[in-house]
Amino acid sequence: GNSSSPIADLTLAKREFNFMLNLLKSKKFSLAKILSKTRRYVDDLITTNYLNFEALIKQIYHPSLEMERSGNDNKNANYLDLNISIPPSKVIVSVYNKTDDFNFSVVSLTFPQSNIPLEVGHNVFYSQILRYANICTEF
Repeated sequence: GNSSSPIADLTLAKREFNFMLNLLKSKKFSLAKILSKTRRYVDDLITTNYLNFEALIKQIYHPSLEMERSGNDNKNANYLDLNISIPPSKVIVSVYNKTDDFNFSVVSLTFPQSNIPLEVGHNVFYSQILRYANICTEF
């Protein structure tokens, strides 16, 4: 098997742990508390409560790691398969599909005429409806 993803995950987690430990040692408790709300899944990172996080990236992660911001304002971001919008006085979560940004079409559901059993196609469709229902805050 390929172990690069677990190794990358552990490497990033160790760097984050060391950074948080240094914050605590230098008695920067309020910043440590704010950053404790930051979440990462493998190489996708989200922080929703600290506007100056970009200034800390080079202190936390190795300079060779390129960070790319998703969204160009502080009120809308894509994270994993979520689009998170923060208009005044509420948070709206909807489904984000990265393939919508591609300049070519992507077939995400099977065709009934394919060699895949029809039940599998139905189950995929049904699971996507459930995923949308669980993710979306508005319909």
